[in-house]
Amino acid sequence: IELMKRMNIPASRFSIAWSRVLPEGTGTSNQKGIDFYNRVIDKCLKEGVEPWITCYHWDLPQALQNKGGWTNRDILGWFEEYVALCAKNFGDRVKNWMVFNEPMAFVGGGYLLGIHAPGIFGFKSFYQATHHATLCHGVGGRVLKSAVKDGNIGTTFSCSPIDAKSDHPLDMKAAVRADALMNRLFIEPVLGLGYPKKELSALRKIEKHMKPEDEANMKFDFDFIGVQNYSRLV
Repeated sequence: IELMKRMNIPASRFSIAWSRVLPEGTGTSNQKGIDFYNRVIDKCLKEGVEPWITCYHWDLPQALQNKGGWTNRDILGWFEEYVALCAKNFGDRVKNWMVFNEPMAFVGGGYLLGIHAPGIFGFKSFYQATHHATLCHGVGGRVLKSAVKDGNIGTTFSCSPIDAKSDHPLDMKAAVRADALMNRLFIEPVLGLGYPKKELSALRKIEKHMKPEDEANMKFDFDFIGVQNYSRLV
């Protein structure tokens, strides 16, 4: 943090580790973990470096993964409790918040491709995890809005320019489907547009995991949207 000050970096974005403040995911909090983040926040403010907090950057407590993790709809309540704990302890000094870092990365990588924790490969768990993470955008956003006075509440998405391999119609259609999956899947429900099922019909399988109120609860009027670009996909 002192190096950031010397380099005239005006802000520091960091993440809270869910398991550090709630080791079992819910219930009894860990005061040592809360104290650690309080020291980080206080040091940032002392040095004139504005703290920006991300609530969830892929580290789910193992106790919750043992119950199904993001495939268990109970995670809406677990996540609400966790975000409320963060807002209560840090919201008096931190005004800039992000609910998620890149849901496509931890849901797609963790529950479809199997390359991130918990390493599940296949579509079955992916549809459930997608929908529950989508709903948690609104859950987390509403908690932060109500608990953090003058809060600037956002979330972040990873995006990639999608290029078709050729101008062949099948390649062009494949690029449209890839764009729906990689770039549009999580941001459009937040904006009230629903899932991009027209371009990627497989997403209709999410509907069996939806309750009547979910369509409205997926929406949340964030103050800002963070966009993180890495590289194009062909």
